[in-house]
Amino acid sequence: MTLKRAAYNSRKSLATVKLGDLVGVHPCLDIKYGKQVHILPFDDSVEGLSGNISMSTSSRISWKGDTFLVRGGMCTVEFKVMETNPAEFCIVAQDTVIHTEGDPVKREDEEPNLNVVGYDDIGSRSYEQNGDERVICGKRSRRRRKNSPAIIFIDEVDSIAPKRQKTNGEVKRPVVLQLLTLIDGLKARSNVVVKGATNRPNFVDPGLCRLGRFDREDVIGIPEPTGRLKSLPIHTRSIKLAEDVDLKHISADTHGYVDFNAGPLCSEAAMQRILKTIQSALARR
Repeated sequence: MTLKRAAYNSRKSLATVKLGDLVGVHPCLDIKYGKQVHILPFDDSVEGLSGNISMSTSSRISWKGDTFLVRGGMCTVEFKVMETNPAEFCIVAQDTVIHTEGDPVKREDEEPNLNVVGYDDIGSRSYEQNGDERVICGKRSRRRRKNSPAIIFIDEVDSIAPKRQKTNGEVKRPVVLQLLTLIDGLKARSNVVVKGATNRPNFVDPGLCRLGRFDREDVIGIPEPTGRLKSLPIHTRSIKLAEDVDLKHISADTHGYVDFNAGPLCSEAAMQRILKTIQSALARR
């Protein structure tokens, strides 16, 4: 396997490229062959697995923090490169000594944002542009019709389409009318869906909620104690809890709290514990 092919195999799993993106490729010609590498599997990929794993002897480029998959039979195991010698980058070949001593890597420790779903995870794009809002709305609508099927998602829709009788002067009124015109211009079979989100539904212009526009409403309300109990372990994952901490009791006692409030609540509780520890240490002196 050539060096160019090995580099391609090691980098293609990390590339997030979409249609229309510009990609730059730069050669790296000073990579040395590795003497030793230390790899460990992720715990969830070896759960319930027994026996030995056979790896291919094909050359590939590796670096500290790199992850790769080893497929065999009916299972697939994901490994992480912990150390390389020489450091930085190296080519793992047949003469490279591979060490596997150590406990499996916990994925939640290595990937703290595992529970966060971003725009790239669902194959979408976000745009932030300055300028005339009417022109931007028109350009985006034409682009989506051209590249249909597509979903147009408008976050904080109340900020660009507030109630016309409550707008400051005549600045926002043309934008509201432009948005209504664009939504009305979407044909039923154009394969373009328009969605909006707001936490102030009473401030949205009523014209947007008529039949054929935003005529369906999904309300994401305040979670029940069961829902709060599911989010608390996520926010307290990096906090060492005392043995008498009862998350079930806390979830039942925090009526009206949403996931956005749970994070600051846990951080504040940790800070209060730190302050008490410092005060106790100062009092003993």
